[in-house]
Amino acid sequence: MKYYYNFFFLFLIGISGIISSCIKENKFEKNEIEKCPECEIYYHGGESRGYILYKPVNLSENAPLVFVLHGYTSNAPTIRNITKMNRIADQHGFVVCYPQGTINKWSKTTHWNSGLTYSNTDDIGFLTRLAKYLQNKYNLNPEKTFSSGMSNGGFMSYTLACEASEVFKGIASVTGTMSGSTWKTCNPNNAVSVLQISGVQDDVVPIDEEFSKEVGLMKADLNTLLQSSDFISIHVPLLDSTYHLLDAQKMSTMKKTAKIINTSRGGVVDEDALYDAIKNGNLGGAALDVFEKEPAIGTKLAELDNVILTPHIGAQTKEAQSLAANVIAEKIIQILRGVI
Repeated sequence: MKYYYNFFFLFLIGISGIISSCIKENKFEKNEIEKCPECEIYYHGGESRGYILYKPVNLSENAPLVFVLHGYTSNAPTIRNITKMNRIADQHGFVVCYPQGTINKWSKTTHWNSGLTYSNTDDIGFLTRLAKYLQNKYNLNPEKTFSSGMSNGGFMSYTLACEASEVFKGIASVTGTMSGSTWKTCNPNNAVSVLQISGVQDDVVPIDEEFSKEVGLMKADLNTLLQSSDFISIHVPLLDSTYHLLDAQKMSTMKKTAKIINTSRGGVVDEDALYDAIKNGNLGGAALDVFEKEPAIGTKLAELDNVILTPHIGAQTKEAQSLAANVIAEKIIQILRGVI
């Protein structure tokens, strides 16, 4: 049995924009139409299946294609709205497809057949043929076609990695893992890059221990991460529990070459301890955009050569400002419509 798992960061998570025109088809069950009234129709296996497509304006030829699969009981419009992937597609120039799962006749909920015993839906055939159809119609890159998914959509992405590696070159899964029966039999024809995102305390979809050993996954507490990391990038709010989260004791466990990056809140890092650790050669350096006292006039950290300091301007990038403008515009529209 052979396995191909190259872990890498695929993308993660943008915002909404223009959606495709939507068609209703009477072959859908009524409740399925209600779950995706915006879906375009693709016929597969004598059945009509739905999907929402977003294609950025002025898209380059041979652009990538990314599938985003919803979770169990969810639907295409919901996963589009939650992930807000359209905005990332605008920024990076790829097409996003949000396919719609089918209604399970026993549970009456939407699902993907990722090897489920109670489903006979051909989702592998549907998704692979839909991908090829979109590649041909919009001149998309067959070597840059990916699948991502949430929960059951993540399970389905793993199924595509195992069964359709000639079409899907990489997958990303949030909370959904490869089921025990799947990973033991998975034998893809091509190497597939994988990004897995799971909570270590997820008791709904826990990570299979055998699977973890096979692919090199490791659960680690904060101390283990600090001891083994070359760069520590902090992204937490300032709470009583996170005040001086990185203090002298924590810094003493880090590699002497480790570097700390803080763009969250100044109080999370003990700046006196940081100064001493760097000055004494016990840390490799730091980059700080936030400080315990702002403005950070006269901070002694500025005396150190291997420290970069910026005046709380980490969000002042073109991408961040564009994102903020779109969020504000969406909120105004929602207010005018009486949604909020």
